[in-house]
Amino acid sequence: MTPRHIAATVSHIALFGLMLTACNQAAPPASPPARGDGWLTGAPDQATKDERLEKYLRGFDQPMWEVGERYERVEQALRDENWALAAYHWEKIQATIEGGLMKRPKRRANAEALFLGEHLGIASLGGAVLMIVAVGLAVGRGS
Repeated sequence: MTPRHIAATVSHIALFGLMLTACNQAAPPASPPARGDGWLTGAPDQATKDERLEKYLRGFDQPMWEVGERYERVEQALRDENWALAAYHWEKIQATIEGGLMKRPKRRANAEALFLGEHLGIASLGGAVLMIVAVGLAVGRGS
């Protein structure tokens, strides 16, 4: 072996030894996550973060807007005799109302009476109204 090869081999062995030593080192302790500068991540504490989330998520107005939009889709689907689409939107209406009730639990009795409860074997008064609308549309077409 030439002196050049010997020097290269020694340097490789030394480098390999350093790598093994580095693998046995304990990782430095993780620093706590830095507070961000966003409207939520920059909150000074959890209580402020919770207050901001509650304000952002609002009350029952957003869910009721979605209910209104989806109810129109249900009505159109019934007119088009697209029962699967009407059922899909009706399920989404119920899920939206449940989400709204999480924010405003005092509205549960009214929501159950109109949209979510069991009445005479019909999923809800809203479901009964949908059945009446569907029958009315069928009668109006002469079906």
